[in-house]
Amino acid sequence: LQDKIKQNKYEFESLVSKYERVEIERDNLVRALNEQRLASHRQLEWLKTEAQLTSRNSSQIHIIERKRAEDRAKKSELKLRAESEARISAEHVSQQLVEECGQL
Repeated sequence: LQDKIKQNKYEFESLVSKYERVEIERDNLVRALNEQRLASHRQLEWLKTEAQLTSRNSSQIHIIERKRAEDRAKKSELKLRAESEARISAEHVSQQLVEECGQL
């Protein structure tokens, strides 16, 4: 009976030791999983930030390009208007010369 008790005690201590190792391994796995989850979360946040910056930069570039195109259009419109006014003025002067020559 003493031998049986000693054997059971040894088996119990072995099981307790094995259970403690399993708990330690479980804690290590949980810790590693949490670290991996946090790293993935940080990477996802970084990617989101990069995407937002890229989108913002793209929008700003589009705005700048649109403003430049509008400026070019305004300059072209002013140039055409000045050319038109010069043509009308030249036609008016020409008409006056024709009328003056006709009166001579």
